[in-house]
Amino acid sequence: MKARGGWLCWLWLTMVCALAHDTGRPLKPIPVPPPGVAEALVAKDSDLPGGPKAEGKPGDVVLRNHLATFVVAGARRTSGYSRFGGRLLDAILNEGGHDADLLGEMFLGAFDARGLVNARTLRAEKVSILSAGGEGKPAIVQVDAVDERFPIVDQALRVPSSPIGLKVILTYTLHPDTPTLLIECKLLNATDKPQNYTLALGWIQGEGMRMYLPPFGSAAAALRKASGPPLMGLLSTIRASFPFVANAGSRLAYGVYPIEGDFSQIQKAEEIYLIMLLNNTPLSPAGEKVIRWAFTVSEGELETIRREKRRLQNAQGELHTLRGRVVDNNGKPVPDARVYLFERASNEERFTTLTLTDSQGEFVARLPAGEWRGMVFADHHSPQEFVTRLPNEQPVQVQLAAPARLAVRTLDEQRRPMPCAVVFERLDGKLPNSERVLYGEEGDFGRFERVYFSLTGDETLQVEPGRYRITLTRGFEYEIAQREFNLLSGRQERFEALLQQTAPMPGYLSGDFHVHAIPSPDSNDHLADKVKAYLAAGVQILTATDHDVNTDYMPVIRQLGVQHLITSIVGTEITPIWALGHFNAYPQRYDPNLPNNGAVVWYDLNAAQIFEAARKNYDGDVIVQVNHPRSSGMGYFAYVGLDPQTGAMQRPNEFADNFDAIEVFNGTDVATTQLVMKDWFYFLNQGKRYLAIGNTDSHHAYRLEPGFPRTYIYFGHRDPRRVTPRNLTQALRRGDVVVCGGAVLTFTAVDPTNPRRAYRIGETIPLRGNRIRLHIEARAPSWVRVNTLQVIVNGEVVQELPLNQPANAPLNFKRTLDIPIPSAPEKRTGWLILLVKGDRFTALYPTNTYPFSFTNPIHFQIKP
Repeated sequence: MKARGGWLCWLWLTMVCALAHDTGRPLKPIPVPPPGVAEALVAKDSDLPGGPKAEGKPGDVVLRNHLATFVVAGARRTSGYSRFGGRLLDAILNEGGHDADLLGEMFLGAFDARGLVNARTLRAEKVSILSAGGEGKPAIVQVDAVDERFPIVDQALRVPSSPIGLKVILTYTLHPDTPTLLIECKLLNATDKPQNYTLALGWIQGEGMRMYLPPFGSAAAALRKASGPPLMGLLSTIRASFPFVANAGSRLAYGVYPIEGDFSQIQKAEEIYLIMLLNNTPLSPAGEKVIRWAFTVSEGELETIRREKRRLQNAQGELHTLRGRVVDNNGKPVPDARVYLFERASNEERFTTLTLTDSQGEFVARLPAGEWRGMVFADHHSPQEFVTRLPNEQPVQVQLAAPARLAVRTLDEQRRPMPCAVVFERLDGKLPNSERVLYGEEGDFGRFERVYFSLTGDETLQVEPGRYRITLTRGFEYEIAQREFNLLSGRQERFEALLQQTAPMPGYLSGDFHVHAIPSPDSNDHLADKVKAYLAAGVQILTATDHDVNTDYMPVIRQLGVQHLITSIVGTEITPIWALGHFNAYPQRYDPNLPNNGAVVWYDLNAAQIFEAARKNYDGDVIVQVNHPRSSGMGYFAYVGLDPQTGAMQRPNEFADNFDAIEVFNGTDVATTQLVMKDWFYFLNQGKRYLAIGNTDSHHAYRLEPGFPRTYIYFGHRDPRRVTPRNLTQALRRGDVVVCGGAVLTFTAVDPTNPRRAYRIGETIPLRGNRIRLHIEARAPSWVRVNTLQVIVNGEVVQELPLNQPANAPLNFKRTLDIPIPSAPEKRTGWLILLVKGDRFTALYPTNTYPFSFTNPIHFQIKP
């Protein structure tokens, strides 16, 4: 996540980074009342829905009817941003296929006349069932709450908030046979003075769902069209008449709307949406104000949300039925096609709804009279536009070009299929991604059209017709295969390639120690997708470091049956909201019975206390890692104002040195890496043996982030099944660690006067003279173009060699070098690393990204 300056930045980054979720519950059958019945009950485990974002726990309250199930947290400490119970946690339809909870975090934020600088959340004091429901009866739950400290906001502003004298009564009502939960919020001014109150509904969604803000279309389209420049480069405000706010996925959609009128203002910061419910409204002492809204769950379309709002508002405007059918170019019905409908008037368009086709390819929408434009998308089909007028008795007929097929077979040197990533770059086709933003259909592939991770390397994929450059990759140890294909509708092409492993690292396992997935609010990657991505990239150790939540990938790895290829370690990214910095800790204790699975709570702690808390959060050794230390707003060294030339600091009292590792290489930013290397060199020269680590900080697997960079750790084998948290930390402490951003390299060292004993990276070699002999190996596949090897002693380049990689061929460099050690009588110890760099990648990465790899140091001591 990119940092931005200013105090307001830290306030809003609060809502992005500090939010954390549990990693869901397994799907299982739950009780479903018969038609005509609604129920409210204190939940047992068997009552709680499952799904990737399911957070309900026994003791919470379930409201359910024949159609839907909702979970409201009891008066307990919860996971996530708002920390307290009384809020809606989970929502599903009871129909199979729509019963996996995907609801992100919803919370209420309250403010007095001071606004954001005195932001408060709500703490439930009591959650009561007012009506257990029954046949023909509503189920009603009441939450009594008061305003409470928002600790992460306090930390962002470094100023404690003060009580605003707000009492709140929240009432949740579920009637039989409706997918809509009614919510009433009564605000009471409990002070003896007049107060002005603002109430906002916060919604952090993600999870691969798409946010829609009618009348604009997708949230991204709304921001492009209707918001001004973001405040502080971060906070965008959109003012319009919003009939509802919705998030839609392939199997579920969630919609929020007021019982009266429309919403008038929505703000967005990163993935957080703030829906204004009440804005600076005066309340006299003991005065009250009631706000009502509704929450509807549907099967992934927005028509149910529109219908429910009209029902609750008793809307009278005449609607007409639009019917249509979507088929492919062979006349075959296309189920689950997404039909976006825009009302045309006065040369403008207003997004109105999204509907889906049924198993026969048919769709229905209820719309006002007038001209309508539709755009139809279906997975792997070419999209198609249509225009119609209502009223019209004739159904719309829409034809989509059926998918092409690509048979992929990726082979190792024994001609066995192996995992790979299949990367699609569109050369031409229908409707570029920039135009798909309006519909939320651009995907999360970054600079690519599509990325697919194959566990087997032997699959046939459906692909949207078009001309593509397609690349098969297994990561930096392997060659790639790349071809251009014109994939035609209904036709199949074959892409078979043998990827040679031309840059192996015998005895080393590669890892990534900074990885985010769906438990982080700023990542949409499901755990299984992340595992597949790292397998395809050839990374064997995946360390979970979600924002302030502990995540365990091992159940997913076992479910996929890939324990022989990859393992995982539980960790967390401790994410203080003010500019102090972000810190990873691994391994960490995973406890699903605790909020955020037992992650460290950093509120009110300084850096030294955070590091100590991380060490106490595991029954064994823990690596504490300083993340992206030069990142503005999120970098520890930037915050303390470290000068790597002198060691001077602007905030020396806030610096603690009880960490173990520095994330020298974060993502593909080589320029910043070179800055952080100066910090690392400074500490090494002070005798601090901090590990240098290279991590992706991956939030988006399908942008081909996993694997660049990676960190190699020497184990003496390449079997991830033998890795444990204990022997991983032991291996890291030994220091035989290499950071790889393209080329792989390693070396051993001997004293030329006593060459019988070889020393590995991380060890200390005693020298009888001022020379050290290095046995160097550096390798790179042919698509990674490297040209220079540097030998760096005590932070200075003492020798630089050309690598002379053959054109269109891999590098296999082996050399023995005798290196003179600069020494002074007063300094007889030091350190040495190797660095390999290049000028480009011939595929996959942009031209401003180039190879950059380096080792951790070998230390030396010159004997008198």
